[in-house]
Amino acid sequence: VLGVVKKILVERGDEVIKGQTIAELESKVDEYTVELARARANDESTIQSAIAAAEHAKRELHRAKLMYTQKLVTQQFLDKAATESKVADSSLSQVRNQQAQARKELKLAQSRLGRSQINSPFDGIITERYVSVGQRVHTQPLVKIAKMATVRVEIIAPAEQFTQFHIDHTLTNTHLIQNQESRET
Repeated sequence: VLGVVKKILVERGDEVIKGQTIAELESKVDEYTVELARARANDESTIQSAIAAAEHAKRELHRAKLMYTQKLVTQQFLDKAATESKVADSSLSQVRNQQAQARKELKLAQSRLGRSQINSPFDGIITERYVSVGQRVHTQPLVKIAKMATVRVEIIAPAEQFTQFHIDHTLTNTHLIQNQESRET
C-alpha cells in the first residue's frame, strides 16, 4: 500500500500475535472517502422520491385507462400516461442500481481504509524495523518478523564448556549468563 507511516506500534524484540496491528499509515483521505460513500449508500431520499413518482405515474395510467374506456380521453393521452409510467419505473430502477453501486463503493472505500493498518501475518518476534514515522512507503517491508515456533541456535563456546551442551538441550538466558559470569571470575 502506498502511504506515509503515521504510527509504528512495535519495536525490535517485541512479540506480536497474528492479526496484531504493527503500523498505521496516514488515512485521512480514505476516512473521508468512507464517510462520503456511507452518506451516498444510506441516502434513501432519492429512492423515496423515485418510488413516489412511479406510484403516481401508475395511478395516472390507471385513471387514463379508465377515462379512455369511457371515451373521455384520446389514445394520445393514454399513450402519454403509459410512457410516463414506464419512465418513472425506469428511473426507480436506475436509482436502485445507483444505490447498490454506492454500497459497493462503500465496501471498497472501507477496504482501502482497512489497508492503512498493517497487521502481523503470524505470531513471532520483531527482529528488524525498517521504517520510521513520516516515511513514505510503497512496496518495501516495514518490519521483519521471525516465527519462533522452532529456533535453531549455533553456539560458539570455549572447548572446556563443550560438554555442557547437548543436541535438543534447552538453554535459558540465566544459564548463559551464569556461564558468562563464571568465566569472567
